Amino acid sequence: MPIRKLTTSVLLLVTAPLAVIAQSDGVPWQGSYAANGQCFCSGPIPQSISSKIVPTPIGGQTLTQVCAKVGDGPELINRDGLFNYTVYKDMQCGHSSFTTADVILNADCLGSKEETFDSCLPAGPNWALEAAYASPAVLAAAIPDESLENATGLNQQTTTTDAGSGNAQKQSSESDIEKAESQIANNSASEEAITADPFASFAGKIVNLGDHRYLQARDDLQPNGGSPGSRIVLDGVVFLKDDKELLLSDLYSPAVPESKPAAAPPLDTAPVPTLETTDKSAKQKFLDTMRAERQSLLAKKNKEQAERASQQQTAKKNDEQKRAEQKRIAKITAERKKLSEKKAADEAKVARRNSALLDEELLPNKNTDKPEAAFEAAQQTSKLESESTTSGLASVSNALRLPANTRASSRDFNYFEALPTNYEFGGGGVVLEASLQRKSRFQFLGNVGMSDTYDEVMLGAGYFLTPKSASRLTVVLLAGVEHGSFELTDQNAAPGFTVTASDTGLFLGALSRVVINNKFELKGGLGYSSFFEGDATFFGGGYYHMTPRLDVVSRFELGDNDQLGLGIRYYY
Repeated sequence: MPIRKLTTSVLLLVTAPLAVIAQSDGVPWQGSYAANGQCFCSGPIPQSISSKIVPTPIGGQTLTQVCAKVGDGPELINRDGLFNYTVYKDMQCGHSSFTTADVILNADCLGSKEETFDSCLPAGPNWALEAAYASPAVLAAAIPDESLENATGLNQQTTTTDAGSGNAQKQSSESDIEKAESQIANNSASEEAITADPFASFAGKIVNLGDHRYLQARDDLQPNGGSPGSRIVLDGVVFLKDDKELLLSDLYSPAVPESKPAAAPPLDTAPVPTLETTDKSAKQKFLDTMRAERQSLLAKKNKEQAERASQQQTAKKNDEQKRAEQKRIAKITAERKKLSEKKAADEAKVARRNSALLDEELLPNKNTDKPEAAFEAAQQTSKLESESTTSGLASVSNALRLPANTRASSRDFNYFEALPTNYEFGGGGVVLEASLQRKSRFQFLGNVGMSDTYDEVMLGAGYFLTPKSASRLTVVLLAGVEHGSFELTDQNAAPGFTVTASDTGLFLGALSRVVINNKFELKGGLGYSSFFEGDATFFGGGYYHMTPRLDVVSRFELGDNDQLGLGIRYYY
């Protein structure tokens, strides 16, 4: 096969992506679109990104080469601003940054079926690179043409290098040439021209991609390795990026032939140059590369699955710990709420008790026969004494305060009383009295007196008060209705003749009870009865505490009908 046929074929392979791009000028969208689960390039590729390197199953390829390899998808139609497929502003359906500087991708609005992107769709599928690079394409023979010799990008130095590789390659069989052509057809032809380095010290090929230069690597160098973008594969040959990481030992070096090579034939009769002979064929290298990449991808996938399982297990454990912590916090919160409610109830109870004491202006009514009651009474008395030590009437106040350990029965108005008595008019009899205390300030009183010729009934109510500064003293105001009935007889003037006289009137009174000590109390007061023409009375008496609930009671009354009695009182 003449060299012109090979160069023509390479030219066709190089210009094929440009033809694809030229055919897509009529496509109504520049970027990419998703159809049938695949991603396809759409419209002309801007020059600013056409030389971008894209990782592929056979190594780094330019964006132009990848779009050409992926091929055309179903027809993209725009009807009144609405596409029949989802379009994207980048070249990989929302998965890449291959856009021009004036196109800014929005992560929340990657795709749309509307030309104005009024509605938004997420990223679509990736390029189907595995399928696109799965099987090599067959390169058709080209008609020899002298004018196409330089279109391959091979300058004179490259041709000389390839020609000087050895006479054995020039004398290779037709099958070797076909293998070389299949090798070249496995990959998309380079978009950039392959030029020779002007320095005579390097005999390999040089590729310029954009602003970067790539030098041909030695035959046994694998395409995998190095930093991203440092190695690319063009026409089955590995090239290294010319940067500070480049090692001279990794560059191509022509093999030294054992015998002197024969002189090169004229250009028009020379056979097609083939790739340098290596230990393995180009096809085997490609298969080994694919196998290594698949193993690397499988190992990476297994590692990602293991990491994902570990993350899921860690997340599950964290969720369990979080739920346990939430339960613990809920339990603590419930306990605190319960304690808070109990504390609030206790405080409300204490507040009600204090309010009652303040409202009554009374000291607590407790029997001092109990140690705790005596102790509390002593504390309250001591407090009152300490509060009034600065007063000029300290001695008088102290005298009016209830001594410690003294029963404050003067403030008890829940009692029954039975008092045998003797009336000046009426003779001997008995007085029964009952009192009911309400709200610590009021009492309801009932009194019945019965004798030989005189009966008396009184119903009323009273208001009583024990000042804090004079706890010995209890002042009582009484009011009620009183009814009396007399049987009058005169055995000398009218034997057997009896006259009954009765009347009803109001009764008002004021008295004071004074605690002398733990055993004795005195009572004295003034009253007025409106029945039987009205009469003022003076009354009094004393109490001797036999037990915490039982007293011996004495009573006297001076008025129209004097009274004197002695009995008992029971506190309930």
